[in-house]
Amino acid sequence: MKFGPSPFTYEFVIDIMSSSGLEALSSFSMTKYVQNAVHQGFNHFDIALDIFQTFPIPIHDEDLEKLHKLKTQANITYSCHLPFLSLDLAGPNQFIREGSIAAIVDIYNRMRDLESEIDYFVLHPIGETTTEILRFIDDSNIKSFAVEMFRQYAIQSVNSFLEITGVNPAKIAIENLEFPLKPTLEIIKETNTRFCLDTAHLLGGQAGSWDLMEVLTENYHLLSVIHLQEYDFNNIMSDHAALGNANQISAEFFEFLNTQKYTGPLVFELPDNDIRKSCDYIKNIYPNLQGLPHF
Repeated sequence: MKFGPSPFTYEFVIDIMSSSGLEALSSFSMTKYVQNAVHQGFNHFDIALDIFQTFPIPIHDEDLEKLHKLKTQANITYSCHLPFLSLDLAGPNQFIREGSIAAIVDIYNRMRDLESEIDYFVLHPIGETTTEILRFIDDSNIKSFAVEMFRQYAIQSVNSFLEITGVNPAKIAIENLEFPLKPTLEIIKETNTRFCLDTAHLLGGQAGSWDLMEVLTENYHLLSVIHLQEYDFNNIMSDHAALGNANQISAEFFEFLNTQKYTGPLVFELPDNDIRKSCDYIKNIYPNLQGLPHF
């Protein structure tokens, strides 16, 4: 199996500015962070693209070329997480949907020189406006109508993105979010895209009440990427927690993936310390698993 970090968060950029100032952003290089991940024993790296649209951070052609070479030299794979902050592909406002598509197309085009080396692009089909609206609807009939409306908007937006860019739909992985799981899977099937299973979002009940193993086994044929973390019920600022925080993921999870010979990435969307805790937890409950970083 392939394990990788996803370090490019808001906190990550703020730390850079705090220690080195704003001028450090102009010379920002993805390569050195990928090299550091390789040194730690990771064999996958997830590039979160939001920071390149929310901060003045350029994407240098020479950096993309270095990443291209490093992939072969270090035998590492890449995925990209397309922007989602302030965006909503399913929202009720047509102009926000169109702007969200344009923002995602823009960053995809900026990464096009590396596109052949990127296994999957993770996409959020649902944004904060949509989820906020659904939280305020108590009537089940009205909520069902709203979910279906947002589902249709999401399908239209995803298809528009696919048509504009020409990207292979199989390279787009739709992530489960705070939106019912069944309509999310319908979006995937109707756009011929793939499934990004975020274990924390599922374990936290954001998609309804579901059993993790049931979702994994029944939808494995759609799966291409796993975001691996537990749900943190005690932290309102982040829903992601290290594995072992509540023992929500068992050895059965890894045994199933091992039996199926899963070759996709398992991405930790966690700080370094929580990644170490997660790896220690996995080693404890499933010691024979191959591919874990050695740090």
